[in-house]
Amino acid sequence: MTYPVLQRELSIHLNDARWSVRSIDEQATGILGPVDYGWYRYNQYPDSFTFGEGLLAGSSIPGARRLVFCAFSPQWDGFYVSSMGGAAYTFHDLGVNYVSLRGQCKKPSVLLLNHKDGEIQVRFEPVDFETLWKGYDGPDDEPLIGFFALQQALLDRYAGEYPPKSVRVFAVGPAALATREGAIGSNPVKKGRVTAVIDWCGRGGLGSRLLQHHNLVGCVFGGEWEDPDLRDSKELDGYFLEHFGKKVVKTEQEFWRAIHRGQAEAFDAGAEAIPDILTPAQAEKSTPL
Repeated sequence: MTYPVLQRELSIHLNDARWSVRSIDEQATGILGPVDYGWYRYNQYPDSFTFGEGLLAGSSIPGARRLVFCAFSPQWDGFYVSSMGGAAYTFHDLGVNYVSLRGQCKKPSVLLLNHKDGEIQVRFEPVDFETLWKGYDGPDDEPLIGFFALQQALLDRYAGEYPPKSVRVFAVGPAALATREGAIGSNPVKKGRVTAVIDWCGRGGLGSRLLQHHNLVGCVFGGEWEDPDLRDSKELDGYFLEHFGKKVVKTEQEFWRAIHRGQAEAFDAGAEAIPDILTPAQAEKSTPL
């Protein structure tokens, strides 16, 4: 038995702040993921800037949490795709699969996306980004500049509007204003603080496109939406127990150990080649994903 793929898009017109949420007809559009969506919108409206998640972003499957950006690249003079590791884990709490931006904000602004009290909330706030780029103090009074300063300032200003465990910021730095090579950066947030881990949408100059064409310096996103299909990890763990003899997280850990040992091909082949990862009995019943 097959189930319909439920996908929703949030379309935002930056010129006048109008926005709407619509369901996507997979059969009519052929959209089944963020690259499909970006390409579809780009062909409709070449000035579109999209970002979104894959269909398994809310799960614990490794590699499924990348936030995928699609837009015209000022470096390549055409459609381009770049992704940011891990950011879709927080984006998933917004309750939509994809966001499409068109037009330009009247003033340099930050986009605030939230799912609160059962509703999606969208608004813009003007930002004196160049002053923040020059310097801003972090939580421990450490001096921050550029992208890191802007990200921290936006988090300090707006994090209180989001659930403590579901808020994140992506933002641009000075290169986005002065060059075609500007990236979009984002650090995960844990216990209200920016962590040392950093993820980049670093290819194609999409940070430059976001600022120079759309007049956006960043986005604060998160929310309290719960995916009814992913509230319980038992079903997914059951699959991994059946095929690998271990739960998802344990399988992932041992997969990366195998990568470092140069034995990752065992996972593609059903794990027969790594006897120290699976017992013979487990390897015998294991099948590739």
